[in-house]
Amino acid sequence: THPKIPSHVPFLLIGGGTAAFAAARSIRARDPGARVLIVSEDPALPYMRPPLSKELWFSDDPNVTETLRFKQWNGKERSIYFQPPSFYVPVQDLPSVENGGVAVLPGKKVVHMDVRGNTVKLNDGTQISYDKCLIATGGSPRNLPAIERAGKDVQKRLTLFRKIEDFRRLEKISREVKSITIIGGGFLGSELACALGRR
Repeated sequence: THPKIPSHVPFLLIGGGTAAFAAARSIRARDPGARVLIVSEDPALPYMRPPLSKELWFSDDPNVTETLRFKQWNGKERSIYFQPPSFYVPVQDLPSVENGGVAVLPGKKVVHMDVRGNTVKLNDGTQISYDKCLIATGGSPRNLPAIERAGKDVQKRLTLFRKIEDFRRLEKISREVKSITIIGGGFLGSELACALGRR
């Protein structure tokens, strides 16, 4: 269950990825008292996606799937999360917090947008009005029609890679099997091939 969601926010950011987090930071840099609400389908706070296919795979920490910490190029260790939970304002406090802030509403999806009325409707029926809105929903992995039509045996062995849970699933699988096929030869596919090859 979510705390009381504000019925109005000055800044509404739809999507919880890098673009939304960077926008929230920029808004607050220009207006330190700004109140920003990020609505994200992802259950996690905003995080960096690149380490999911790179640095996390090279960690010596046996609990890396839980800690989600990695070493940067300069040797410093850090979390994949842009900021700790304490950085964010509780959603219910956003309208009243003295110096504004950034709140995240995770696990919610905007299902309807009225651009003339400056309102959105969430998947639970909640309506939020806004002064300014940014749509920063990012993308999702593209599946292949042949795989989508395949039986359950194929589906249960398939991982579309994008989120923290995908990293956790693939990391577990990589410890249990002798071979993995990667479909896609872009940056993500190449990085995963290199990381998995090291295993």
